[in-house]
Formats: sequence, C-alpha cells, structure tokens
Amino acid sequence: MLKNYIKIAWRNFRNLKSFGLINLVGLTAGTVCSLAILLYVQSQFGFEKQFDHFENIYKVTTYINNHGEFPDSDFISASPAIGPALAEDFEEVIRQARVVGLGGEYLMKPEGSDKAFFESNSYMVDSTFFELFSFSMLEGNSKTALKEPRSLVLSSELASKLFGEGNSALGKQVQLTSEDDDLSMKVTGVFDENVGDTHLNPNFILSMSSTGFGNFVLNNDGWAGNNFVHTYVQLSPQTNLDDVVKKLPNFLESHGGEQLRSANMDKKLGLFPIKDLNLKSANYSFPLSKVSDINYLYILIAIGFFIQLMACINYINLTTAQGMRRAKEIGVRKVNGASSRSLMLQFVIESIFFSLLAVLFAVPILIGSLPYLNQLFDSSLVTRDVLSLNMFISILLVGFSTGIISGAYPAFYLGMVNVNKIFKVKSQSSRSPFSLRNGLVVFQFAMVFLLIYAVTVVSEQLSHLNEKDAGFSKNQKLVIPLKTASVSANYTTLKTQFESLSQVNSVTACQFYPSQNILHDNKMFRKGTSVSDGKIVHINRTRENFFETMGIKLLEGRTINENDSTQMVVNETFLKHFGIAQEEALGVLFEPWNPDGGVSPAYEIVGVIQDYNFLSLKSEIQPVATFYDTELSNAVVSFNAESPTEVLQAIEENWLAINPSVPFEYSFLDDEMTKVYQEEIRLKKVAYTFTSLAVLISLLGIWGLVSFSLGQRTKEIGVRKVLGASVSELTQLLSKEFIVLVAVSVFIGAPLAYFAMDSWLSGFASKIDNTNFLLISSAVITIMVSMVTVIYKTIHAANANPIDSIMKD
Repeated sequence: MLKNYIKIAWRNFRNLKSFGLINLVGLTAGTVCSLAILLYVQSQFGFEKQFDHFENIYKVTTYINNHGEFPDSDFISASPAIGPALAEDFEEVIRQARVVGLGGEYLMKPEGSDKAFFESNSYMVDSTFFELFSFSMLEGNSKTALKEPRSLVLSSELASKLFGEGNSALGKQVQLTSEDDDLSMKVTGVFDENVGDTHLNPNFILSMSSTGFGNFVLNNDGWAGNNFVHTYVQLSPQTNLDDVVKKLPNFLESHGGEQLRSANMDKKLGLFPIKDLNLKSANYSFPLSKVSDINYLYILIAIGFFIQLMACINYINLTTAQGMRRAKEIGVRKVNGASSRSLMLQFVIESIFFSLLAVLFAVPILIGSLPYLNQLFDSSLVTRDVLSLNMFISILLVGFSTGIISGAYPAFYLGMVNVNKIFKVKSQSSRSPFSLRNGLVVFQFAMVFLLIYAVTVVSEQLSHLNEKDAGFSKNQKLVIPLKTASVSANYTTLKTQFESLSQVNSVTACQFYPSQNILHDNKMFRKGTSVSDGKIVHINRTRENFFETMGIKLLEGRTINENDSTQMVVNETFLKHFGIAQEEALGVLFEPWNPDGGVSPAYEIVGVIQDYNFLSLKSEIQPVATFYDTELSNAVVSFNAESPTEVLQAIEENWLAINPSVPFEYSFLDDEMTKVYQEEIRLKKVAYTFTSLAVLISLLGIWGLVSFSLGQRTKEIGVRKVLGASVSELTQLLSKEFIVLVAVSVFIGAPLAYFAMDSWLSGFASKIDNTNFLLISSAVITIMVSMVTVIYKTIHAANANPIDSIMKD
C-alpha cells in the first residue's frame, strides 16, 4: 500500500505541474534555510568534550560592584593570586592552572634560519596547564613540557610552518621577539590542535616563567586589581558546586579583605563551567577567545522554524485549495470502501514524499552553499559536517516533521469530504477552507513584514554608527604596529623618514588607538582626598602629537609633549566623573591607587580634550587619562594621497631600510573601526539572507493561490469582460482580497516588529530615532511586493480572450 501511495503522489506531482513545482521550490527553500541554521547551531554545541574531566573544570569569574559610577564589571578572569590560593585552601580543588592571553604578535625565527614571520594567538600558562587540559601531544611529554623556563609548545600547524612538514621540532630553538621580550625558546612539545571544539585555540604556548610579565603573574599577591588572568580549577567529581561557591566570600575576605577595603572595592568571585563557556558566557568581559551567544542561536532557530513553517503553509494552502480537483478520486475510493483514516494516511504520506523530495534537492544546495554560510556565520563548516551522523538525523527529522506538519490539515480536510456531496456539487467547497487559509496567509506576511523591518532597522543603525562623528578622524589613517623592542626604539627615525614624504601629513604613536579597547585602567583620586573617593579611569599612553594627528579637539590647556612625566590630558567625561568644571580643570592634581601601598607621584591636568568614542558607539564614553610615553605599540600615519598605493609603497621602502629583518604590516583605521561592528554587519547579512528566502517563499505561496483562484473564476472573468468590465476594474476586483490580507498581516505584525527591534536598539549608546518612519516604509514595501505579484497575475487573466474564458471547461 505504501508503494501505491508513493505512485499516486508522484503522479499527482507530475499532473499538477506548476502547483507541484511551487510546492517543491517552496519546501526546498525552507529546508535549505532550516538545515543551514541547524548545521551552524550543532557546531556550537559540544565544546570542551575532548578534555578529560571537562565536566569538573571551572573558570574563576570576578564581579565588581561599581556602585553606579559606571556599569558593574563582570569578568571571566581573576587576579593572579587567586588560582594557587584556591588549590591550597580548598580540598575540593584537585589542581589549578592560569592562562594569560598575550594578545599581540611575536616575531618568530627558527635558529639557523633566515625566515621570520609574525605569529599571534599565544598563551602564557602555568606548568599544570596540560594536566587540566588533555591536549593530544604529537611530540614531547605533556607532564614535563612546561616545567622549565623558556619552554615553548607549538601547534602542529605552526611546527610544520617553522621546521617543514614531517620534520621534528622537539628540542629546537626559536627566537621570539616582541615589543617587550627577546627570548630564545626551546621547543618542548607539539600538540594536535584539531581534536575537537574548544575555547582554547593557541598557536603556541609559553611557560609562565619564561618572561618578565609571566614572573609578575607568578609572584603577584594582589587580590583587588589585575583581573586579567584566566584561572581554571578542577574540582573532585563528588563536589557540590554550590557548597564551594558559598565558601568563596570568606576565602576572598581572609586573603584580600584588607586590599579590597583600601581600594574601596566591592568584589565577588564565582565559578563558571567550561562546558558552557562557548554559549553562556557572552555577558562576561575579557574573554580569552571569541565565544558564541545562545540567545543569538535561539533567534536563528526561531527564524529557521518560521521560514520552514511558511513553506509548510504554502503546501497546506495550495493542497486544500486544489482539493476539489481530487474530489472524484476521493469519492471513488470511499465508495470502494476506503476509510477516512486510510485517506488521511495517504495524504500525509504524499506530503512526506514531497518533503523528502525537497530534502534531496536541499542537501546538495546546502553543501554548495558552505563557503557563503561560513562567511555569513563566521564559521568553518565543511562537507564532513553536513554528512555527520548528527546532521543525518537532523535532516531526517526535518524531512519527516515538515511532511507531517504540511500534510496534517490537508489530510484531515480532504479525508473528511462528504461522499454524498462530491458528485452533486461541482465546486463549492473551495470556499469553505478560506478562513483558515486566509489566516495562514496573514501569518506568513506578518513574519515577512517583521523580517523586512528588522533588515531596515539593522541597516539604518549600521549607517548611523559609521556616519556619526565619533570625535576623531578615522579616514586616511594608517596604523603600523611596532611589534618588537628594536622597531619601537627606531620610532623617531621612522617618524622623520615618513614625514619627509609629500603624501604624509603627520606621524604619531600610541598604546591604544581608536577601535581598540583601552585595557589599562586604575583608580584615581583627587590629591587631598582618599582612595575611597576615587574613580576607575582608563589609561592611555601616546607620543606628543597624538591628538592633533587623530583630529581630537583640544578644549582647554595644551596636549601632551615629550617633556611630560607627571602631566596628563583628560577627556570631558573624566571631569564629569569627578565633578570638576572644565574651566577649573587645569592644574588639578590626581593620585593613582597603588595596590602595594607605596606612594605614587601626583599627576597634573594640563589639558582637556573633547570626548571621543575610543571603542564604539555601542558603549557609553568612559573617563580617559592620557600620559606621555616612548615605548608604544602602534604608529599612526595621517596621509593625504587619494590612492594609498603610492604612499604605502614609499612607507614600506623606508620601513625595510630601517628594519630589514622585520616584516612590514599595516591596517587602515577606518577598516579597524568597521571590525568593531562586525557582529552587527554579520547580523545584517543574516537578516538579508533569511528575509530574501522568506519573501521568496511567501510570494510563491501567494502566486499559487492567486493562480488557483483565477482559474476557478475564469468564466466569471470572461462574462464580466463581455458585459463591459475594463481591465483595471477586473484587476481591482480580483486582487482586492489578497491585498486586504497582506494589509491585515502588516497591521498585526507591526507591534511585534516595533518592540522586537526597539529592544535590540536599546543595546546601543547611540541609536537611530526614526523608527516610526522605517516601520511605515517596511509596511509599504511588504504591501508593494505582494501587490506586484497579485496584480501581475490578475492583469494577465483580465487580458485573456473572453470567448476562450467562457468556452473553457
């Protein structure tokens, strides 16, 4: 019987032609969308499972209550001394390991080789790192690889890059040079980086005792500040996590209470399971690596579900609309003893057949779309992921569930047709399901309207962020990292050579340039007050002409110069935090909090600059104090050439003449600013993609319904035309019902669309304020898109020869 049902389904698909094709295309488009989202969502689960005891490994978190001065701080990291103290004080803690992400790049040069290149993504770790995280070692011993100072462990990819494919790296020397370090390191191990999904993705690992900065971490006994160390602990399997967390306040008080009180700091510790880091830690600051956001996945799943549901609605509407075409088939089967149940089963199987046919088309399309999907989701999906067991199960579930959802109502409606009326009434029941059908059309276009409005709002907000004055000039600025101490020492020579070029306006240097988060901060308090009156202030260090080169406006006093040692320039927000009037700021002295209790020099305000958004317009402007320094990480070149190619070539020639052994690297400041909004740009691409699919599916559905409705009214159209009805009158008459449905969908969807996007916009400090106009524009676009489809079909029908229409059987 199943075979017979499938034959009937195939026969009906061939006989229906355009309607069958519309159903198939709609289901295929929806299936591609839902499978793409499922593929990405599955890739975000299962992190850290390759590590032994991953369920018992936790990361120490730090919460700092800033008492309303500015938003509270929630770090996924901790102070240096906390990890070892936890291992010593808590019997539940089996071991601990600390990780410091080095952030910048090291110039790497194998001993005896002429080649050198920069590598990033490096960690400095405790010797216990491989005891907590069981990476597979291809060379070396994980137990001893990090015991000695100057130990270096490489990823297999980097080892091949340094020493050649298939060559052993163990025991070889590598010179590592950065702005702060010049180290001769011994390779003590090579690990396999391709063993599973994890938030730990180093290219190379240094033992903590290898550098001065690492020894600072090892010897630091601070409990209040320096919350930059990623601290992991492994708890014994039987440990009750809540019991350990309850002990943390007393633990912190016993070790660091005095330091916290002297800093007037309200701090709490927590433990976060590493298995949840990828999906549930997005709200924490200072992550070790990029993480996903489970709320983003929920949104994607909802989009995929609704788009697939739209495809199902198309199938339901077109199948029920054409029900009377199969009335005689149903009647004959019932007369011959077929039960309503068997008829329902037949229509469900037909629906599943269509759905699985759509799956057969969708999977190759999905595989072919992987490059685009990887760009869309910022992922690294491959064909193997599509063909995995989990994905195979998901594909079958999508196929069968889509078939059942699509076929449930048509099966019930057609299976319950009254056999006594089938042969008496030619076609009247086609009107009976219209209440449900119309409701489904309204739902479809309400979702389309919401997505169109979302795309419009995201696009406008991105334009607003890119066009709004951030308080500095980002155009025609070249950022050149000074990644080694020797390059940094050559800055003055570089500046002189660069500024001798006619295309260069000026050159400066800084620790952090706009688009970078200013990572250094400290509590500062006005001289004559106590540290309890202090505020947390971001600390930047620059050369003398930084503000002039960046186009940051000076409001009072002067900017930084090379003779400054205890002078600083502050922004407007700094003064607001301390309640100081701008005209009274010059000469005011501030002291920084010294966690060691020593005496620090007082710093004098010599200038006030206009506020500028150093990170992005998503965040409120923070207080910033800027000091003069010579050992800085980045040079910034302001140039005036229309095309940067010529000036880049000249700058590179000067660079290599002064630093022949260091590769020339650069970026444009406006590109760096664009990267700040990468999440919003990706959201825009996602919204565009899925909105396009939703519009396509909905238009296919309304095209099919209009075609069927016009086919049912062919003779009516012919008669009206013979009686003198014009094409415009017929078009208005025939399209009115569908246009009203779309208008109702816009009216229903408007409140949901408005509140959803208003909630999204609330996450920005600077946002667009013309959302009412965008809402109306989106409504007009939704109605116009549907009108084009409906009116095109109705004009075509109205222009048909009335004699042919009347004579048509």
